[in-house]
Amino acid sequence: MPEQPAAHVEMDAEGVVTGWDDGAEKLFGYSADEAVTHAVAELIVPPELRPAHTRGLERVAAGGPSVLVGRTVEVPALDAFGRSFLVELTIAELHAPPARFRGTISVVGAHSATAEPDSADR
Repeated sequence: MPEQPAAHVEMDAEGVVTGWDDGAEKLFGYSADEAVTHAVAELIVPPELRPAHTRGLERVAAGGPSVLVGRTVEVPALDAFGRSFLVELTIAELHAPPARFRGTISVVGAHSATAEPDSADR
């Protein structure tokens, strides 16, 4: 399988997607029109990790430290078909007001959201 380009996703301080590039479209299976203005947690964060995601956003909004900004971590993600796969995530804080964050996301292993899963995968 050819190497996938990194995906770039931007979100505001409330976790709403403000930027979604072609790499994100290919990796997650949502077009930019489908993703922008929606909560990143509802699109690509597995349900069991959403509470931690929300707590992190609330902590940063209250002036606390971010656990993830400036680090690279492996975390599970979801695509548009609900399939879970492992990604490498690096988050940068964009300091221009209003506060925003950019995630650079690369798949770990093989994954493609460009095709609907076989019925055996559902």
